[in-house]
Amino acid sequence: MQNSYNGYYAPTAYDSTQPRLMSPVDNNRFGFSTRTLRTNMLPDYGNAQCCELLSLPSQHSAIEELTSNSSEIQQFLKTPYYESLEWETLRNPQGVVRVLTGLMGIFALTSWALFFFAIIVGLFTWPEWIFTSNFILVFSFPAISSLIYLSGKQILKSGIIKNKNNIIFNRRKGTVAIPGKNPEIVEVLFDEFDAYLERTTNPSGREVFHLVLGHRHSPTRIPELGDHETPRHVQVEWEFLLRYMDVAKPLPDIPLMEPFRDRDPVTVEYDKKHNRPPRYWRDMDIQKAQQMHRASSEAANRFPWGLTREQAIASGWQPSGYGEGAWRVPDAAEKDK
Repeated sequence: MQNSYNGYYAPTAYDSTQPRLMSPVDNNRFGFSTRTLRTNMLPDYGNAQCCELLSLPSQHSAIEELTSNSSEIQQFLKTPYYESLEWETLRNPQGVVRVLTGLMGIFALTSWALFFFAIIVGLFTWPEWIFTSNFILVFSFPAISSLIYLSGKQILKSGIIKNKNNIIFNRRKGTVAIPGKNPEIVEVLFDEFDAYLERTTNPSGREVFHLVLGHRHSPTRIPELGDHETPRHVQVEWEFLLRYMDVAKPLPDIPLMEPFRDRDPVTVEYDKKHNRPPRYWRDMDIQKAQQMHRASSEAANRFPWGLTREQAIASGWQPSGYGEGAWRVPDAAEKDK
């Protein structure tokens, strides 16, 4: 890096303006599953091209969440998100409990609805059913799932189960920390990974999409836990990761990142130079933020993936104008259209 900011960033930090020369990928070295995955490689220009990061589904309610006084949000704001972010893995006990708790919450809500529906139908067709053992059996499904859900929420809140064994993307060092089979952690440089789109079918039979990072010179792959509804969501998620790790640029200007902007040197310098309001997103009207999110999503849907940003604009694509730099001029989005 040309500017180390007094050593804050390691020499290995990812800088899109100074790409490393790396040997080409030899797919013949790998097995069938790895070669199959690599046929779905996402376009990679070393940095984000669409830049419609406000279209990320997580940003839809981020402003409302960040202004909440809940203990979970206040704890989140204390994390070093300006330095590193994490992907949960199935080896994270807290993540497993969180997934199980979420599934039980969905099952409890559905089973309670069916239970009350059964009661209403039973009152008109077979009132005696309420006094049979079948009633107790039907009642047990929502009751047990609700108990598991509430227990899971309490366990997560108590902190009894630790948050560990995650994939860690470190912006300062430009590394990806991968938990091994043993206690040691393996650190790999971020720019040694390529992004791939993986298609799977969820339990309901619906096709879903996943972001998977594959190491160029080994079979190592990192799947993002959770799924996306469309390939576009995967592509934007990859662009967010590229922007986040790139120390040649400030942190992505989206609601989720705003509370941490004053702790990252590149971002601090950028915000000071451009006079960015420190609470631009958090002081924004929720309805306006939702409108901006929709506009950014529409622009991301129209983006001709595979082209550079300049090529896309030359072909007629128009950015939403929201997100990056929209705070410079109140109606920046309208002037971009």
